[in-house]
Amino acid sequence: VICMMCQARQPVGQRCSQCGVVFGKYYCSVCKFFDDSGEKPVYHCPYCNLCRIGKGLGIDFFHCHGCNCCLSISLQDKHKCLEGALEGNCPVCTEYLFTSVSPVAFLRCGHAIHESCLNEYTKSNVTCPVCQKTLVPLSSMAGYIAQLDMIVAGDEVPPQFETNLRAIWCADCERESLAVFHFQYHKCQHCSSYNTRVKGAVDPASLPA
Repeated sequence: VICMMCQARQPVGQRCSQCGVVFGKYYCSVCKFFDDSGEKPVYHCPYCNLCRIGKGLGIDFFHCHGCNCCLSISLQDKHKCLEGALEGNCPVCTEYLFTSVSPVAFLRCGHAIHESCLNEYTKSNVTCPVCQKTLVPLSSMAGYIAQLDMIVAGDEVPPQFETNLRAIWCADCERESLAVFHFQYHKCQHCSSYNTRVKGAVDPASLPA
């Protein structure tokens, strides 16, 4: 590094070895990273092997060895571990999450997404953009599910489809079940979610008596 004050060329360090000027209020000897803004605290995580914004491990962040990343200490023992949770891109903006300086949110399913991207995404979506699981507990969607029940009950299905069954897969409980044919909604028989996918038609005659 070359000191801009005395022009001395020297090994990288926090201060000049000749004139003593400080190159940066924060300096990491591992990352060779300087920060002189003082706007946000910075700490080095030896497990991530890079510097992150925060006061430090055990203060406002902890390193989850299952997810292999630093998380807010408020999530300790309260999050779903997902191996390599940050070793991928944000599903909305596609920025690499592990080295991103933007705040990251962890969904109930364990997938990660930028907080700002999540705020925009949830204005028109209620499922994880990666695994399609519902973002909130189904117990909090009782009113919405009841509305869908009324829609399904009120829709008139053509006579030729009244006995038709569909094999469905539920993204929330990850189980298969059968549902009576509907043009749009098929309710999971296990968890009552409508977050389902039709796998195909089922002949009622093929079912056990």
